[in-house]
Amino acid sequence: MIKYIPINNLSTNKYQNKIMNNTETYKKVIEKILIKAEQGIDDKAYYLPIEEFVQKFDAGAIAKSIKLKIVQDEENFTKHFLEVVMSAPNSRVDLTRPITYGNKDDILRFLKNPESLKLITEHIKQMG
Repeated sequence: MIKYIPINNLSTNKYQNKIMNNTETYKKVIEKILIKAEQGIDDKAYYLPIEEFVQKFDAGAIAKSIKLKIVQDEENFTKHFLEVVMSAPNSRVDLTRPITYGNKDDILRFLKNPESLKLITEHIKQMG
């Protein structure tokens, strides 16, 4: 018989510090993806998704990895999504949460804004 555990009863305290207290790591990742975005985002042509890993975890953690990803809108290639992607440890399912949406200038402006670090950190906490 399969026993389903309600989501409210899951405890993530064991790995909470690994995910949530890495402000310096998040700053470095934002800087790296900003450099890649300046070079890689194109409002006039299609491009491959731009991604940068925030962190990879050991076995037993609540996530295999967390990454920031910039992808092009499939319907309007002049618009782009900045997303946080968390990979589940025991499945091939990725949790994806869009952070912002816009053209290249909007994405770059968001990444350069000091408040973006706080917003990205909050999204990662909520996903974890």
